[in-house]
Amino acid sequence: MNATLRWVGGSAVVAALGFAALRPDDGSGPIRRRDPQDDALRHRADSLRSSLRVTREVIERGRVRALAREVTRTTPASAHASAPGEPRFVFGAKVGAERSAAIARAVHAELNGTGVARTAYPLAIVAEVDTAAKGAFYRVGTALPERLGDPCVVILSLPAAPHITFNQVASRRLLGPCAFFAAHGAPSEGTARWLRENRGGPAAFYVMPSAWSGDTTRFRAKISSLGVGRSAELVIRCIAGDLDACESYLGPLERGRWWFEELESGVDYTPLETAFPGTDLVPAPFWATATQRIRHGVLSELRSTLGDERFTAVWRDDRGIFDAYQEATGQRLGSFVRDQLLARSEPTVRGPGVPPLSAVFALTLAGIALAAAVRFAGRRMDQ
Repeated sequence: MNATLRWVGGSAVVAALGFAALRPDDGSGPIRRRDPQDDALRHRADSLRSSLRVTREVIERGRVRALAREVTRTTPASAHASAPGEPRFVFGAKVGAERSAAIARAVHAELNGTGVARTAYPLAIVAEVDTAAKGAFYRVGTALPERLGDPCVVILSLPAAPHITFNQVASRRLLGPCAFFAAHGAPSEGTARWLRENRGGPAAFYVMPSAWSGDTTRFRAKISSLGVGRSAELVIRCIAGDLDACESYLGPLERGRWWFEELESGVDYTPLETAFPGTDLVPAPFWATATQRIRHGVLSELRSTLGDERFTAVWRDDRGIFDAYQEATGQRLGSFVRDQLLARSEPTVRGPGVPPLSAVFALTLAGIALAAAVRFAGRRMDQ
């Protein structure tokens, strides 16, 4: 009798816990009131942190551009032409022979992936050691040519660690947009200007890494998967059929703004869009949302769709990439971008449901209860 009561009581406890886990939150719990002064201080601290981040990134971009200008100044005049050749390597004194060789191998492997034996545009690779860097990650800076004919410069900022490993994602984007220059030669002035404005974002990958292809770039078309800001707004409008928004999505976008503007009032993000056009500096590997991955690979997908010959014609067309693509295909480039987003987006299905974690917790409790019941029944049979 006592064993039966214990079994019934235990089952009741398990059922109560399962019900509590599955019961949706109706918002009727106690409301925790916050001190307005604490909110103001927190808001001020967030704004200061964001302002410092903007300033730091602008300074880093300026450093990248200054290094690129120095490389351009010291590059022999004979190399300032769109003639085939080898990339120029400039290694800092602290880089060392082992890392220099690893960088050269990675660069040549990426160039081989473009399908050309020799570069069709001047390319310079600069590697330096950042003694102030923390951790083992390196950063990749890109400085697109300010004048066509100047080298396209890639700057690797390395940590002080003696060894470096190029992971699967990063090793396919060391050259970034410079890979397109190396493979297809100088673009038209219009396309070059467009790339400087968006800092080469849509040309970040010549070949999309396998780690960022297929289902790994799928996303649900809802705010929580897109962030908040101009980028998310353009994606939603593009999916809804606004082709102007699709093409604007390929334009200059601020990186890192994830909250409504009123939460960071007083922070001037304009320098992130205007300072030092054609330069960028990102950690490698770097985190990106699914829609950012799609944006990074737009020109890569465009090249795969058109083929190298047609893509080179669009790349070099004096009318610029938007008009050239429309002339070549009969549709706007925004339509191509929308197709890329639609192919990888999934609709958000709304309706009643159980939160996944609550369901897992409840099923776990049910499994424990079932196991206990089986064991209890087995012991009774043995008696």
